[in-house]
Amino acid sequence: MSIKLVTIDGSTMKSGLAYFCNGKYKAHHLLDYSKDKNVESRFESMAKGIWTLLDMYRPNIIYIEETYMANNAKTMRILTRLQGVVYAWAMNHGCEFNTITPVSWRKQLSFAQGSKVKRTELKKQEQEELRCILHILYGAKTPTNTKIKVDLLRGVIYRLAKVH
Repeated sequence: MSIKLVTIDGSTMKSGLAYFCNGKYKAHHLLDYSKDKNVESRFESMAKGIWTLLDMYRPNIIYIEETYMANNAKTMRILTRLQGVVYAWAMNHGCEFNTITPVSWRKQLSFAQGSKVKRTELKKQEQEELRCILHILYGAKTPTNTKIKVDLLRGVIYRLAKVH
């Protein structure tokens, strides 16, 4: 039996999803609904987009970033609902469902973090990690000055932090 893993970096505007089969990276997707200014219709589009990709890949393991207490209650509510959509898909398809906190995966990858590390520094570390991943996946085709969309490949980091 193949081990099919999907990792999701859920967001209210742009969500990233990465797919692995038997430990090997296969594909990634960026679901960008940022042009839709209506929160409810944007959520519905995001939920349907993720559901469609889950139907396409049929994973037996899913990792999604754990929701946390955000400054904006509306954002937290939307992210929690999105996590619920993914959980419902997993339950309906006999798929293992896991959440992972940013602190956890950053620790697994030995990122500098804590109260003295600013968000910009965390993003810089993520960018560098993704640059390394892209170099491994695509070789010299990825110039070092390429701006990498964190939402797109952040799920790859989750996979590295929690290898099955």
